[in-house]
This record gives sequence, structure tokens and C-alpha cells, in this order.
Amino acid sequence: MKKSILIIDDDKNILRYLKDALEEKGYAVLESAKGDEGVRLYQHHKPFLVLTDLRMAGMDGLGVIEKILQIDP
Repeated sequence: MKKSILIIDDDKNILRYLKDALEEKGYAVLESAKGDEGVRLYQHHKPFLVLTDLRMAGMDGLGVIEKILQIDP
């Protein structure tokens, strides 16, 4: 089974670049352009690693980290 990585970033170019690079290395990649959606993906899939942008509209990266730590302290 492939290890999964969740990428949360509101920049579509960064999402695409990271997704392509990580899939090339054999990872399953989940992606989200919004923090709250990324947290839901985390809850459902429990990825091996989360990469998040810090500056996003709505829930920013620090908010994402806080929510994830509430789920898995």
C-alpha cells in the first residue's frame, strides 16, 4: 500500500507541482485548495504526511494544524 500525503495550498500551480513530484516518487497524493476541506480529508484518510500553506483565505495553515492536533493529539 502506498503512503499518502495530503497537500493543502490555495495556489493551483504549487498543488500541481507537488502532486506530480510526489506521485513520481510513488506516493498517493490527496489535495485541497482550502484549509477546512483539507482537515476533512485528513479525518477521512489519515495521511502519512500533511504539507500545508500557511497563508490561505479562510482557515490558514496554522488553523489546519490546530484542527489536526485536536483530531490526533
